[in-house]
Amino acid sequence: MASLLHFDTRTSLGTRLHRLGAFFLLVCAIATVVLVAGLSLQAARTVVYPRRSLDQVTPAQYGLRYERVEFPSADGLRLRGWFIPGGRAAIVLAHGHASHKGAMLSYAQYLHQRGGYSVLLFDFRASGESAGQRAALGYDEWRDVAGAVRYLQGRPEVNPQRIGALGASMGAAALLLMGEEAHQLRALVADSAFATAETMVATFDQWFLLPANVFSLSVPWAIEYYTGLKPGDISPLSTVGRIAPTPVLIIHGEKDTGIPVRDARALYHAAAEPKELWIIPGVGHAGGHGEATAEYQRRTLEFFGRYLGDNGRRSSSRWRRRPTGL
Repeated sequence: MASLLHFDTRTSLGTRLHRLGAFFLLVCAIATVVLVAGLSLQAARTVVYPRRSLDQVTPAQYGLRYERVEFPSADGLRLRGWFIPGGRAAIVLAHGHASHKGAMLSYAQYLHQRGGYSVLLFDFRASGESAGQRAALGYDEWRDVAGAVRYLQGRPEVNPQRIGALGASMGAAALLLMGEEAHQLRALVADSAFATAETMVATFDQWFLLPANVFSLSVPWAIEYYTGLKPGDISPLSTVGRIAPTPVLIIHGEKDTGIPVRDARALYHAAAEPKELWIIPGVGHAGGHGEATAEYQRRTLEFFGRYLGDNGRRSSSRWRRRPTGL
């Protein structure tokens, strides 16, 4: 009788320990799910509601005359920018995600001083001084570019048939997402664009220091939660073929770890003629102008000159290059 009681006690203890272990594992699993969901929502919120960064410099500090301007996006949001008067041909500059127009000043400087172009820099929606609260990795931002082009078309000193655009990172993606709307442009340069936003998801370890193999499923869910968009919905790859006959120059750094160079090649193959592709050896994300400055300027000025016409290029002896911040 005593031995049987001893056996039952041990069995009961073992059962309790087993249940306690199972409960502990369940709590750990729930905590992990909550942690992953929380971090995913925070990462997605950083993308969708970026912290605004404001300009620390103005064109005047680059030796450029400028005018502060406002204009509506194609869907009615109030955007703010700088217009730098130059020749009759003009170029719109489009900055990257969570950035601002000031990050494009070094581009504006050489395009104006060496190319003689009028230049329009502006803040995308939910960035810098512009209105709006939500960013969409180019899905909505192409309407901001369309608004910028329409604003230039209405300026008397600009020839509406001689407008080009250059974008970096998300700005490049926004240009490509214009599709047929890009027919208003006579030349388009896309530097470091992604083929689809799924690329961003696949490289979250680069952008958010989160393990991509864990968060590649949860972060897209979180982005969809905030925007109603799946990463695959944001796809320059599906619109770049509709940009023609507007010529497009696709630029990408060979060592870009955030947006792999294969995206540039995919975009190039999907684009229709006229098109050009320049892969820059040894350069990372949106680093071409900062690291291969002379060749970058030569190629882009020649590209714009070919399609926008001669704008009376000036000597480059006085220009100064500064970091872009992208």
